[in-house]
Amino acid sequence: MSKQSFPKVSIARRTLIYDWRRYAAAVAALGLSGLLMLAQIGLLFGQFATFTVTLRQSNADLIVTSGDSLSFDASVDIPERYVGRFWVDPAVQGVDRQGQFGGDWRKGSRRVPVLGIPLSLDPASPVRMQSIPQNLMAALSEPGAVLIDEADARKLGINRIGDTAEINRQRVRVVGFISGFRSSWGAFVFASQATARLLGDDDRSNPLYLIQVKDPREAEATRDRLNANALGAPYRVWEKHDLIKSSEMVWLIDSGAGASFGFSAFVAFLVGIGVTSQTLRGAVLAQLKELASLRALGVPASKLRAIVVEQAIWVGLVGIAVMLVGAGLVQILAGVFKVAIAYPWPASVTCCLFLLIVALLSGVHAVRALYRSNPTELLL
Repeated sequence: MSKQSFPKVSIARRTLIYDWRRYAAAVAALGLSGLLMLAQIGLLFGQFATFTVTLRQSNADLIVTSGDSLSFDASVDIPERYVGRFWVDPAVQGVDRQGQFGGDWRKGSRRVPVLGIPLSLDPASPVRMQSIPQNLMAALSEPGAVLIDEADARKLGINRIGDTAEINRQRVRVVGFISGFRSSWGAFVFASQATARLLGDDDRSNPLYLIQVKDPREAEATRDRLNANALGAPYRVWEKHDLIKSSEMVWLIDSGAGASFGFSAFVAFLVGIGVTSQTLRGAVLAQLKELASLRALGVPASKLRAIVVEQAIWVGLVGIAVMLVGAGLVQILAGVFKVAIAYPWPASVTCCLFLLIVALLSGVHAVRALYRSNPTELLL
């Protein structure tokens, strides 16, 4: 009669499955502390994304800033005489100026600071926004026409398409709503370049130039050629994603917002260490008699340590799963309330590693109690 083989299940996993209630608190503490830390990071990078949304959405492949700028918002005037250097490159398809202007939005007694973004009505222009439909772009050809984000409508006192307001004491009319451009401070207002000049955009001030290349795969080589041909000119050509990353790093390091969010994420990490270590240690101590029984039966200390370490790893992995599910739910909820949140994958991976390390160290710390105890006393 042949022997029937059964799959082997480790003692650590069998204990976790049987006494799952004992470890549920540790899993919850680990997952929630990780979620708090990841949510803080997500909100920080979500705010950064709102600042760079006009660059992300543009048709540009390359962006020109002043030579010493590490962030696009720190760029200063680039003389227009250098624009010809961009056009002579055979890979360049289009060059356009990305201006902006501050505005005082007035609607009745309501006053809101706005940032005006001029848009070209040419479909091939690099300053076109990819997510704005063609019909809304065509509506901007009307003098005084503007677009606003639907999430900012209440803030600006706009109830429907066709409502009017004033920007810098010039009358404007809202001809459509867009989404994905909600600002964290005032509001973005999009207008044609002709309307923008009436509202305050100064053509003599050129903070940025946007360049579109014929083949996006040639963007890096085109950037290198244009920078090599600068010949001491006060500008620098960036690939779009490189400038966005550089801007985010400048804001992260130099801005008060970056320091505040970073400190709050660090506090969440410390709280997670304290709570998780105590709850996991309590779970291990609760099974001390079972471990002492194995020790009294001659099971080597290394095997007992391996059991506890494996349990800690499983608790860490389940806690990471709880964190990731919670982060997904938070992102869905943030989308409902139009709150910007983004989880960069390096930060997400770092949070997962932190949680696993915390769980592992907590388990190793808890098993020390077993070595200090007398097995015969635990069995009484």
